[in-house]
Amino acid sequence: MIEKILRLFYDNLYAQFTINEIAHKIGISYSYVHRQIEELKNKDILVIEQRSNRKYCRPNYKNPEVKTSFVKISNQIADDFLKKRDKIFFLVGKLLSVLPKKTDFNLLSIVLFGSLAKGTDFKK
Repeated sequence: MIEKILRLFYDNLYAQFTINEIAHKIGISYSYVHRQIEELKNKDILVIEQRSNRKYCRPNYKNPEVKTSFVKISNQIADDFLKKRDKIFFLVGKLLSVLPKKTDFNLLSIVLFGSLAKGTDFKK
């Protein structure tokens, strides 16, 4: 469940949510989310600010665990995308295996445009 909470913040980097909003957005009971938020607060992964009678949560970007979690989430998103797209997975695999052997170039990212990026490509 902690992954779902962190994914919510990954998708909304500058957002702050109340515990109730988090519970509603990820579809989990308030009491369970509250326990998870307290655990994340104790690990210094989340910062909780009290404003009036509400507690607003946001990630503690100074904590290396937050950055590590966001990198893992980003990698998972990329893996999920590539698994759904055989053509791109094949192309990326080929580039990653061939480029380092033939050049000093190291592939760090690939930018997709159009129907491949949107996931609306299909065979006719």
